[in-house]
Amino acid sequence: MGNSSFNSFLPAVLGAASIALISSTFAAPANAYAVYLNGKTAGDPGGALYDVNLVDGDISQGGDINRTLDTVKWLVPAGTKGDSILPVDLTAEASMTVKGLTSNLLTLAITLTNTTTTSYTSSILGFGFGVSPNATSVKLTNTDGVTIFDSAIIQNGQQQFPGGFKQIDLCVYAANNCTGGDVKQGLQSGQSDSFILEIAGSFWNNDLQRNSVTLSDFPLKFQTDAGSFEPAGVPEPMTVLGSGLALGFGALFKRQVAKRDKKVVVKS
Repeated sequence: MGNSSFNSFLPAVLGAASIALISSTFAAPANAYAVYLNGKTAGDPGGALYDVNLVDGDISQGGDINRTLDTVKWLVPAGTKGDSILPVDLTAEASMTVKGLTSNLLTLAITLTNTTTTSYTSSILGFGFGVSPNATSVKLTNTDGVTIFDSAIIQNGQQQFPGGFKQIDLCVYAANNCTGGDVKQGLQSGQSDSFILEIAGSFWNNDLQRNSVTLSDFPLKFQTDAGSFEPAGVPEPMTVLGSGLALGFGALFKRQVAKRDKKVVVKS
């Protein structure tokens, strides 16, 4: 095959492959688990923000209950300037499993780990995420005997989080509040903490005729000798797919989510 023929053939193949991938992604029953860029940026250092879409029903039936979500990861690269230059990468990750989703309650089992090298002192003082439809209350229960993160709140007003994040409904913190506190009270380098969040809200989606919720942005606060840093979390497969494909998914889902959020009603 000549170069000109190959060059005309390649875009068609790539286009067909993209359509097939998008079709398979969106063929899941009534918008089951999906991760996509939401078009916003925030954080210090700044980064793109993501949405995670969940629906009810067991994973064996195309829903998300009992699904372990893609690991959310945070990174502040060595060399980032705070009060001084950061000498190592700050890293963390969260494993989240959907334990339940009804018309009025989302239950998540979460393990948060500070994966920063133990040779450097760093502390995670809080993290959170947006919830759509809005959350109305939250209960935190520790499950591993560790009580570093012992407080969770639903924020009112602008629902801000350090790093320029907005519309962060839910905040989990270890010290004084969502803005920070004593570095010694946080999750230290190499430590993990596990807990369950029971998040109340009105999650019945009239358009989908099932319960549905979107989690978003995933801010986290590190405190170190080099200063404080508030990166945005990235669901792991997005780093593999690439931002171009993720943006394509995001554009389609944003239109659907916008329509959905205007018509959410509470199931009686």
